[in-house]
Amino acid sequence: MKLIEKDLVVNGAGTATMVAQEPDDIWFLFGLVSVGDMVAAESARKIHYATRDGNKGSAARVKVKLEIKLTATDYDKDGCCLRVRGKNISSDAYVATGAFHTIEIKLELPFELKKKVWEKSQLDMLLTRCESETSPELAVVLIQQEGIASLSLVGKGGSINQCAKIEETSAASRKNGASKKTSNATSNKFFNSLVQSFKEHVDFTFTKHVVIASPGTLKDKFLSYLLAEAQRLQLKSILDNKSRFVLVVTSSQNLKEILDTPAVKKFVQNSDESEGSDIYEEFTDMLAIDANRVCYGSKCVEMANEFEAIKTLLITDDLFRSSNIVTREKYESLVVSVKKSGGICQVFSSGHVCGKELGKMTGIAAILRFPILNLDDLVL
Repeated sequence: MKLIEKDLVVNGAGTATMVAQEPDDIWFLFGLVSVGDMVAAESARKIHYATRDGNKGSAARVKVKLEIKLTATDYDKDGCCLRVRGKNISSDAYVATGAFHTIEIKLELPFELKKKVWEKSQLDMLLTRCESETSPELAVVLIQQEGIASLSLVGKGGSINQCAKIEETSAASRKNGASKKTSNATSNKFFNSLVQSFKEHVDFTFTKHVVIASPGTLKDKFLSYLLAEAQRLQLKSILDNKSRFVLVVTSSQNLKEILDTPAVKKFVQNSDESEGSDIYEEFTDMLAIDANRVCYGSKCVEMANEFEAIKTLLITDDLFRSSNIVTREKYESLVVSVKKSGGICQVFSSGHVCGKELGKMTGIAAILRFPILNLDDLVL
């Protein structure tokens, strides 16, 4: 979710202008938008042109920009849109004030949401959702040539922030006849500047992956230099996350092209799936060693949550993002409850091997903080 503009205050009236960027944003909006709110956006309206004698003539669809006061909302998972219906409260040449109209909020459609009262929970939900889209999940070190490089942070929603540009002119313009000693000193100066920027801007609390891209072997040389410096200075955050680095050969200066390369896509996918695999392996190991420290099935997991016993919740995306609204709301509430009690949640893709195995076990399971004896009997 991208927040374009906001004028918001807790427990007061306010306006937020935003854009849904992925399908889950539409579902999020279904929970945020309420009857009585005002929504303004571009839409389409079917109109009939009158003939000379005053009768209805030909019909056409025209673009309109309306603000409506909502009387109903409807979530369409298959169509990936949120339909909001209400009375027009704006002035428009084609739609009379007070006439009913339905606006479809779709991906990449900017719209304005007004509420008479923004509750704190609603504000927190919105800001957290929008911040998560811009949190830097991926760092890209792009070395164009020796002496010229950039460091960019890429958010979950695709936002790109170039936070550093390094230009060591002495390295970039060095002649081939320079001595090896001079060459190494110049390279080290360039790499050192790049390391300083890396230390300043890359926080592995948020950053899941680091892409180092360059033509030739510059990427390899820089990674070796970075790890050597991390070892020398005991930079634990870098040393503990060596597995998050991927090297890419490229002559492109276009970040999107680099991120779309098969090598980067495969690395990111495998890293994300590896995290889920570790959790699933912990669950199956515990199931074999101490079955009272795990549970699976909706009723057993819900009962364990009542005891605030869930350390890790495992759930398939088939359940968590179900097309059935009642089912989806049920499991979203469960996830929120687990997190409130200090637990974590891992959503598994139904196409991933662990997700398939979890699906065979009802699609939901949990690793517990402490054993619960005869949990199956308690839910009967």
